[in-house]
Amino acid sequence: MEEQDRRNVRGGTCEAAASDLCFDAADGRITYRGARKYMPQFEGFKPEAVSLRSNRLTFKYSFK
Repeated sequence: MEEQDRRNVRGGTCEAAASDLCFDAADGRITYRGARKYMPQFEGFKPEAVSLRSNRLTFKYSFK
């Protein structure tokens, strides 16, 4: 969080990041948007990202 304060970047940093791999220190998670092509496909949903924490793996989808 101190690094984010120094860079004047807060909240939603991974959603606004230009790279596919992002570490959000405030939430303590790693997000890799390049994993979209490996995510399960569901009708009506668009794969967005995969987040990894020490105790869970989260798939993020949006509506088409």
